[in-house]
Amino acid sequence: AVARGASRAFAGSAMEPGSAPLFETLEASFPTGIMPQGMETALKGRIRKRLRDVGYRVQFGGGEPWEAVIESFSIASLERVHRGYGENPWFWVVSWPSILGAAAADFWPGVGDDLGRRQVAFDAGAAHLEAMLMRRALGDADAKGMLPAPAALGLLAIGQASLPSLPARSFGYNDGLPLALAGA
Repeated sequence: AVARGASRAFAGSAMEPGSAPLFETLEASFPTGIMPQGMETALKGRIRKRLRDVGYRVQFGGGEPWEAVIESFSIASLERVHRGYGENPWFWVVSWPSILGAAAADFWPGVGDDLGRRQVAFDAGAAHLEAMLMRRALGDADAKGMLPAPAALGLLAIGQASLPSLPARSFGYNDGLPLALAGA
C-alpha cells in the first residue's frame, strides 16, 4: 500500500492556505500559545511536508481495498511524524486523527468519497495513536500512570484532562499529574 517511487493518483494540494482541508484542519487542531508563532508556522509546514511525502508513496490497486490503503497511509504518517516529534509535549495534544482524515480527503479526491476517506483515516489514526500511547507508556520508566512523560507535560501545558486526539479518554489528576486512563 505504501511504496516508494510509484505512480499514483495523488493530488497533494494541501500545502497552501485556503487550498485544502488539511491546511485548515492543521491550523485548528494545533494547540496555540505553547510556542512562538514563527516556530509554530514553520513546524506546521514541516508536518504538511511529511504527510505529503508519505502520501506520494501510496499506491491504490492490486486488489487491495482502498480503505486498507488509507489505513496504511494513516498509520505510516503518524509513525513518521512521531519519530520526529514524539518527544515534544505538544505532539500529544494535537488532534492527529483529524489531521490525517483531512490529508486523506485532500490527497486522493478520486478514491472513494471524501467523507469515507476522512473517516477511515480518522479511525485508523485514533486507534494507532492510542496503541502508540499505550506502547510508549508501558516502556517509559518516567510515565505518569499510563501516560508517557511528554504527554503528561502536554496536558499540563494546555490545562486539559483529555488528549484532543482521543477525546473519549479522560485522565484523572492527582497532584496535577495525569495518572491513568479512565476505563482502562
